[in-house]
Amino acid sequence: GYFALKVAIPVNTIATVYVPSDKQEFTDEGPDYIHTGDHVRFDRLEDGYVVFEVDSGAYEFRSKLPR
Repeated sequence: GYFALKVAIPVNTIATVYVPSDKQEFTDEGPDYIHTGDHVRFDRLEDGYVVFEVDSGAYEFRSKLPR
């Protein structure tokens, strides 16, 4: 299955966003398959999640769920 997340980050803040992801898919494709664009930075992999640091604004993340 797939996961979709829409977030709105208030002005003058930074958020940490955890997106569940299939580790193999992430390894094959990199963080850009989940989200590309300005103001979103890949931070790390952690316990089945891809973690991003996100500046203020509205964003949508999509990923393939782990099996």
